[in-house]
Amino acid sequence: MRDSIVYPRVDHGADDAAVAEALAAVGLQSLEPLLGREDRWDRALSEDEKQRIAFARVILQRPRWVIIDSALDLVDPESRKRIEVLFEGFLADVGVMYIGGHASDSGFFTRTLHLVRDPSGPTFKPADAVRPAKRVRFEPKDIAGC
Repeated sequence: MRDSIVYPRVDHGADDAAVAEALAAVGLQSLEPLLGREDRWDRALSEDEKQRIAFARVILQRPRWVIIDSALDLVDPESRKRIEVLFEGFLADVGVMYIGGHASDSGFFTRTLHLVRDPSGPTFKPADAVRPAKRVRFEPKDIAGC
């Protein structure tokens, strides 16, 4: 379990106390007794638990940016709020980009960027900088080759 949580830094990851704190921060303190156990965690854990473990990794690794591809859609509303609070406090210096359908109405995401057709090529612009007539909704298959 411990290696799953500190992945990909299994050789120089955090100590058990830091891992336990990260698990508690995402509401998975019940997994702490399993840190030394090996199992097929991809099969044993629910989708919600797997997504919350990913956010425990963010706590431990503190990257500059996190790109979330619908992961928040897979956790229960209470866990989602807990994760949003982490990014408003402890992880406030970590940039977040959400890729997906509709973000929540919680106010967590404060800006929307749209990929638009532009004579200069694909660009990201704030939603209020794009005239509605020029907005283009891209499906993942449309931007795969960009």
